[in-house]
Amino acid sequence: MANEEQWFYSDGQTQKGPVERHVLELMIAQGQIGAETLIWCNALPAWAPARQVAQFASRFGAATPPPVPAPPPPGTPPPPGLPAAPAAPPSAPPGLPPPRKGLHPLAWVAIGCGALVLLGVVALALVGFFAYRGVKGAVEGVKEAVEAKDDCQAVTETFLREIAAGKYQAAYDNTDPNFRQSTTLQNFTPVARGLQDLGAFQQLNCQEKEVSTNAQYGTVYKRVYVAKYPAKSMKYTFHLRQEGGKLRVLALHYEEEK
Repeated sequence: MANEEQWFYSDGQTQKGPVERHVLELMIAQGQIGAETLIWCNALPAWAPARQVAQFASRFGAATPPPVPAPPPPGTPPPPGLPAAPAAPPSAPPGLPPPRKGLHPLAWVAIGCGALVLLGVVALALVGFFAYRGVKGAVEGVKEAVEAKDDCQAVTETFLREIAAGKYQAAYDNTDPNFRQSTTLQNFTPVARGLQDLGAFQQLNCQEKEVSTNAQYGTVYKRVYVAKYPAKSMKYTFHLRQEGGKLRVLALHYEEEK
């Protein structure tokens, strides 16, 4: 939100941002920001890997972040290259046990054929099992995304209409607990008042839809809307999730549409 720290992050040699802290935390939880990704805000003296920044070190298992290096020149330095993973040595196939004395060669042929048949049956069973699991998961994911489509539209429109009507408390109360934990009503209100000054939107178009899953937040729906107001057009990026059986706003980022 407007009164929160504004964070920047690097994507290769490209500087991106600013975003609010809770949006950066969500990107870390979704794996978009890694431990070695360089981040910066005006409270830091220099760009630093995310695992070395005190506010986010615990999300990468770091007990105490090491000191931040001296400030580099302006601009985002390219992230360090990752070391190539050592190639695993090829494993030699297990050899067949030597034939025991007294056993006819044809008996060993029969044993070998039986073993190959058994391995083939097991392999087919495993392939069928994982194929079934994959298809089932994909079908359930598509079904869930389709069912949530209209809900996401309704939640985002309701959220913006409540702000346009000056119902800041109602809009704030319908956000996710994680949103309210990182953003107080006192910080939310001036930003909502600024959005209210734009007036009610005349048109709301969805430009992007995405469904992702992570261990911390479960299923997260990303919706990017462009709202046309009398004075200007605004681009809103919503992250929503099911909480307590209700779809709620988890994070919000907005900017003027160019």
